[in-house]
Amino acid sequence: MAEEGRMKAIVIFDSKYGNCEKVAEDIAAGLAEAGAEVNIDMRDVPLEGKVVGFFDTYGVAKQPGNGAGYLTELAKEHPGGAKIVEPELSVLVTGMKGPLEDGAMDKAREFGKKLAEAAD
Repeated sequence: MAEEGRMKAIVIFDSKYGNCEKVAEDIAAGLAEAGAEVNIDMRDVPLEGKVVGFFDTYGVAKQPGNGAGYLTELAKEHPGGAKIVEPELSVLVTGMKGPLEDGAMDKAREFGKKLAEAAD
């Protein structure tokens, strides 16, 4: 059971090769370090009244922010007033299936903490 007054967070992701899952886990760790109760899931959740932030991973051939930037813009158009944390997080995957760029996990944890701060 959640402690009273403790923020609840859900990190929603999709991952083809497991790289986004690794980033999602570290975002969740950052949220937890900031005192949140965190679940990681792969399903649709309504955005109304929630703090949201988006992240993506990209390969060398892509530009950062493709997916996350697109989702941020969609969320801004979504009725219901979600609080959007910007800028979104984009993490470089140095090969087809990884590894992630140096420092990626630290950036993901900091992003998780930033999400938690936005909810205060």
